[in-house]
Amino acid sequence: MARRRLRLSYNVINLKEKHSTRKRGMFKTLDELTVLCGVDAAIIMYNSFELGPVVWPSVEEAQQRIARFMNSPDVQQTRRVMSQESFVLGRIQKLSIKLLKVKKNNREREMNALMHRIFTGE
Repeated sequence: MARRRLRLSYNVINLKEKHSTRKRGMFKTLDELTVLCGVDAAIIMYNSFELGPVVWPSVEEAQQRIARFMNSPDVQQTRRVMSQESFVLGRIQKLSIKLLKVKKNNREREMNALMHRIFTGE
């Protein structure tokens, strides 16, 4: 059965709708994050549907938050920054601990199975 050829066109109205929906979702998520976690955050979005950037919560508030971040000491700015190497090393450590637990669990299961076979006379 032959497949139909797909048209590679797009509907600008659908793109605008999807963009506005995702934008609202991002704003809502960021608002919840700032309220629940007490984090100062801002969004600056550029797109082809609007002339200027879209800024959340407001331009003045975003400028204040960015200025507060830029004026903080370098140690505080880079406190949680991770290099790829440190991320991979941490991940390897976590997985090696998990591997040891799985090996121990498998060893215990093998011993239980062996003891069961011995007691049943197999």
